[in-house]
Amino acid sequence: MNILILQNLIQTLSKAEKKYFTQLTSLHEGDKKYLKLYEYLLTTKNIDAGNLEKTFTKHGLEAARKHLTYNLLKALRQVENDKNLENRLINDLKNAQILHRKGFIKESIEYLSKIKQTALDNELYTYFLMAAKLELQFLTRLQLAGLDEFELIKKQRKIEEILEHEMQVHRHSSLHEILLIRYWRTGTVNNLKDKTKLNDLLLEEYNILNNRNYRSFESQKLHLNFQSAYFMMIGDHEGSLKIFYELDTLFQKNAQHWVDSPTYYIYLLDGILTDLCAMERYVEMPFFVNRLRNIPSDSQDLNLQIELLTSYHQLTIFNHTNQFDNATKFLETQQQTIGKLIGNTPFNSQAQLCLTIAITYFWSENYKETLRFLNFMLNNYRSTFSYQIYVQSRLLFLITQYELTNFDYLRYEIRSFERKLKADKQEGFLENLLFDFLKKVTQKTINPLRIFESYLEKIHELNDSSSQHKLLKSLQIEQWMKKKIINANLTD
Repeated sequence: MNILILQNLIQTLSKAEKKYFTQLTSLHEGDKKYLKLYEYLLTTKNIDAGNLEKTFTKHGLEAARKHLTYNLLKALRQVENDKNLENRLINDLKNAQILHRKGFIKESIEYLSKIKQTALDNELYTYFLMAAKLELQFLTRLQLAGLDEFELIKKQRKIEEILEHEMQVHRHSSLHEILLIRYWRTGTVNNLKDKTKLNDLLLEEYNILNNRNYRSFESQKLHLNFQSAYFMMIGDHEGSLKIFYELDTLFQKNAQHWVDSPTYYIYLLDGILTDLCAMERYVEMPFFVNRLRNIPSDSQDLNLQIELLTSYHQLTIFNHTNQFDNATKFLETQQQTIGKLIGNTPFNSQAQLCLTIAITYFWSENYKETLRFLNFMLNNYRSTFSYQIYVQSRLLFLITQYELTNFDYLRYEIRSFERKLKADKQEGFLENLLFDFLKKVTQKTINPLRIFESYLEKIHELNDSSSQHKLLKSLQIEQWMKKKIINANLTD
């Protein structure tokens, strides 16, 4: 883990995690130079390589970095140690190995039997396999004492059944991932060739479903996720919406399988809300926002993530339904919460929320606040947040400068952004189109209304491209252009 990533990790620590790390390291003896590095990375915004080399020698810095990484991850592991069932099963597996190594054979096998049953009851099949294989190893060292051949074969067949189930889940998951990458890269299918390819995936999924030997929560979840992506890709929004509700019902009925670790359910609801927004089904979104808000969690980090996602999706609903007064009122009532979220959640999530807030202020014509949130993001840009969010933020920054008629500065920013995209090999058609548009529309010798009308047609054509459509929809560029044309005509 390099210094920059280590700094990013340290600055995401909660108060409880910082306190636990301090308590853990206070027990250590000897040289603690790594704690100086920790304090430096915690309190410093921009790393000064020269200053670091003065404080540490080159070899000393490397040693401090390694010690800090080791102790920080150790502390974070221990904070989470008993908070969910999977961690407890891992600890029990270690306990069984320790007991066996110390000669307590019977007790170690009893531990493994409990692990197997708990894993089966909760469909944590990976842990069942680990415990079952370890059990056979221990029994073999005892020359399989106390087992007859029938019991041994029964244990072996159970392992084979679970392995087959896990292989089917893997195959199913692979099909879902292939479907997703096609949807994210190309959007809905419009030709016979692509539909035929989709039907091939559908046939493969049908074969998996017919041959499965377990109907587990995981297999049902994968089937519904696959069906949802398939309906999205063929443009059947009603079919997708039906599957979304089925997925939610599945999770509600099987809370015992995720309540200790609700991360997957959180991101499932986040994905459903993102898809509903893409489908423009804003009426259905509040139901899933409430589901997200009501997820039970004992983790401070997860509670912050839930708060952030509910705020983000609520603002998105307001923005995309032109309820900008409600959006600004929402921001006024949530100022304290948003202040807490920015600085205590993963950088990518913070960036997504800041961009959405900036969009809200932009449409409310509060350009001062728009630039405040955009500058916060752009000045704190890190590799840990999405490049797509970075691009969206800079494009909104350019449009805001146009609204403020800072044309000289705008042209300077366009050149800077063009160089950045070329250096990163990230040039996109929409970005270049907007650069060209803004360069022309800021020339005093050309009628801006005609330029808006001309480029509106070009922008509208980009809606057929999945990746470009997402960018357009997020920033609502087409609506902005239409608004400028209508206002210009009203003025005339």
